[in-house]
Amino acid sequence: MELQWEPQASRLWAVCDECVAGSKPVYWADDANDGGHAIRRGTVSC
Repeated sequence: MELQWEPQASRLWAVCDECVAGSKPVYWADDANDGGHAIRRGTVSC
């Protein structure tokens, strides 16, 4: 796993090299949900 900071967009990326069934897990912070901070997860195709 590798962490990358994207300063122009103020984003922190967690990069994994494990592909499962053609997708990779993704995680992001959503601070506009329910008046607090939330960590979200999903997948992207690869």
